Amino acid sequence: MRQSGPEETDEAPLARRRGLHVPVVVIRIGPSRSGRDAEGVKVARRHGLVPVRTAEGHVLTVDLDGTAGQLAALWAVLDRVRVLRGTVVEVDGEPEPAWLTQAMAYCARQWVRVLGACGERFPGRPWDRCFLCPLFDPERVGATVPDFVPEGWG
Repeated sequence: MRQSGPEETDEAPLARRRGLHVPVVVIRIGPSRSGRDAEGVKVARRHGLVPVRTAEGHVLTVDLDGTAGQLAALWAVLDRVRVLRGTVVEVDGEPEPAWLTQAMAYCARQWVRVLGACGERFPGRPWDRCFLCPLFDPERVGATVPDFVPEGWG
């Protein structure tokens, strides 16, 4: 029996409600001989996302506001296309590994469904995937996210 929870009520996106940063994820899906690019486009459309056809393939833009359905859609699309060489994922204009973005979508969706917010506990510093997440609140864990690479990190 499936429990009803925050996922069912997706009426108010969590990140916007809490005033957190809403990351923009851009997935560029290049052409593939295997046909997996077409599968990724079909999955995106099935989840209500609108991929735009370009000369290089398809471009999918998602404003991640923390709804479980949207996170599930992102995970499903990346599950189909992350292994393709022509797939490029950008979060807020910065390139990110597709597997890391997919891991973030999976983790965030589970927390939204169970708790309605991020409930991750950190043994030290937050996980790398957390910095991409719309549920992540740096103040909650006392983390600082630098806008630049500090001197000596090279």
